[in-house]
Amino acid sequence: MKKLSLIIGLLVCSLSVSANPAENSAKEAVVKKLYAEHLKSNTNFNISSLFTRDFNLVLAHENKASETNSEVACIDYDYIIQGQDFDAKEIKRTLKIKALPNGRVEAQFNNFDSKSIVHYVLTCQNNRCLIDDIIEQDETSKQPKNSFKQSVRQCLRTQFPKISPPKK
Repeated sequence: MKKLSLIIGLLVCSLSVSANPAENSAKEAVVKKLYAEHLKSNTNFNISSLFTRDFNLVLAHENKASETNSEVACIDYDYIIQGQDFDAKEIKRTLKIKALPNGRVEAQFNNFDSKSIVHYVLTCQNNRCLIDDIIEQDETSKQPKNSFKQSVRQCLRTQFPKISPPKK
């Protein structure tokens, strides 16, 4: 009887932890908008409006380091496309976005015949979701496992320790 109660309790907990379909749709919409705006050749859209304050602070710190050194600091590629060059038509044609059971949103696409998988970590409050991190593909396993924010922060700490982050 105790085992049955435990199993039922675990099932109820797992169902309550599963993501809310409306929230999943909101998260997917943010990532879709990110790619739609980013892939436009001529846009005035400010993609930072899709990121959390913390994510934007990491980007601002990296930008400050780049400006101070008059060269690229830590981000030497397009972190949304996961490369330096891209074929917007191929990405648009192959882009698949889906919410995952762990709360992340996965974007899969091909760029110059190379498959990319990127996971987005989003936070949602008051029916508004924002991107808080990007989990990038590990070069060896080709699976998303590296935090973009952690990687940039680590680079800034080790390569540019004298450049302080912008005020919060």
